[in-house]
Amino acid sequence: VGTMTVEEAKKHLSGTVDYSIKTKELVIKFEDKEWRFDRETLKLTVDVEKAAKLAYETGRTGGKAEQETVRKTLESGQKIDISAIIIEDSDALYNALSGIKKEIDIKRTNATVTFKYENNTPVYTYTDESAGRSLDLMKAYYDISQLVKNETEIIEYTIVPDVVEPEVKRAD
Repeated sequence: VGTMTVEEAKKHLSGTVDYSIKTKELVIKFEDKEWRFDRETLKLTVDVEKAAKLAYETGRTGGKAEQETVRKTLESGQKIDISAIIIEDSDALYNALSGIKKEIDIKRTNATVTFKYENNTPVYTYTDESAGRSLDLMKAYYDISQLVKNETEIIEYTIVPDVVEPEVKRAD
């Protein structure tokens, strides 16, 4: 496809390249919980137009050194993998991650102090702070989108939520 236009490459690739998707399942893990999504739920698909554009750009973009590296790689008989597997319906994964976020996020708690008078003496009650946690939806979505390109049968993704520190601590 190196000498073809993008449209010619698209036509060629759609008729000759095996675009079967190997991924069967995405398993998202957090602590002792697991969420499983099959390929149909994620709506994985192959973007032939994207593959054609990537193939066309290979060796044509970047600096002289990068172009030379691509040329030498291809001349040596090696192949350059162009993955065009994408998540067709980004809402499907985003909605799944949003549901997981609702399950695992914990609100932070600020420390508090209250007092009241009992028998003309102030009585103080302290509540300690606690950190919360929050799933970064965009990071998780991006990470999983990158893992999809690896074309493994089962994609495992372990969630690492962000720690949300309290604004008011008892020590303050």
